[in-house]
Amino acid sequence: PKDQLEEEAIYGSALDIYTNAVASLYNYIGGTNESEGIQGTCRGIYDYNTLTTDEAMIPIRGGDWYDGGLWNAMYRHDWTADDEPLYDTWKYLYKVIVLANKSLDIIEAKSSLLTANQKDQFQAEVRALRALMYYEAMELFGRIPVILSSGEAAIYEAASGIAVASLTDVNLCAQSERSEVFRFIFSELQQALPYLPNEHSANGGVYEGRITQPVINFLLAKLAFNAEIYTFDDWTRGYKKRPKGKKIHFVVQTADGASLLNGGTAGENRSKELNAWETCIFYCDKLAAEGYGLEENEIFNSSTYARLLRENGGSHLVETEHLKPLFRFCYSEVLLMKEKAKVCKGDKASILFPIPQKCLDLNPKLVQNKGYEKK
Repeated sequence: PKDQLEEEAIYGSALDIYTNAVASLYNYIGGTNESEGIQGTCRGIYDYNTLTTDEAMIPIRGGDWYDGGLWNAMYRHDWTADDEPLYDTWKYLYKVIVLANKSLDIIEAKSSLLTANQKDQFQAEVRALRALMYYEAMELFGRIPVILSSGEAAIYEAASGIAVASLTDVNLCAQSERSEVFRFIFSELQQALPYLPNEHSANGGVYEGRITQPVINFLLAKLAFNAEIYTFDDWTRGYKKRPKGKKIHFVVQTADGASLLNGGTAGENRSKELNAWETCIFYCDKLAAEGYGLEENEIFNSSTYARLLRENGGSHLVETEHLKPLFRFCYSEVLLMKEKAKVCKGDKASILFPIPQKCLDLNPKLVQNKGYEKK
């Protein structure tokens, strides 16, 4: 057809594959239609996460902002399975998941045009983006279907003997329990982590607005922080009988995650088992070690023009449509998660501020608060 391009023209080089199979997915983090985008678009994820709590509300002014009782229903938890905005939000999330699966199949099919390193990096970035969408879907709906790329589904079936749904399946797949989806998301992020660049995503430059290792560390910390909720599948009974964070365990890599990839030995790729609270603290500490703090607060910002395109080890910046609305991960949230995790783990939290150093310098009788002493 005259309105379509030949596949070879779209995926004819490593640069083309990254541009059209990887970078293009970032456009779907934001949205211009209602119920699309992770944050800010009307009647979508942001509204269902915010207006259903006491964090915010939309007042009705006469007939203005009534909108068929939508905002009242959110505030009063009177939504139903027939609500169109919920359906539109589901469609948005799975549209991006299906596009990510298609991208993974394209990368596999065109792997002869890529170096081994390019293939690993491209796949990791797509899997991380897909995991982000699965995270949002799990957060809203709990029990959801997990759909893999055609290549992944074939590998899984061959290894396990169990058929799973893929992009090309004609049959609809069943739901997985929320705890199963949670473990899948956590595993996907951990597997993608060592193949991604260890660069700051919110700084200007070639990595701006992309998912990098610190972005994954933030997501893993947040998932571990909420593990008590996400691993509990009988929420209709309330959460008093939920599993306790001290009894939920994860295996984390304590050495450089890329050591084996860079020719290191297995001994350098050490790992250990931590409970949920320890895991949250572990990934929070990784972010601090990566140079984040209140002075450099922003870990991920989807609202950016720059996108990195790579070909044969080179890099090029191109202008793409401005991603909106704004979607951020911030280090201030990391500090809050870490302090709460320390309390739940049994440690004493830093509930006091440090005595200002200038006051200590002026008055030798003052002593710094415990936990803030200079080493």
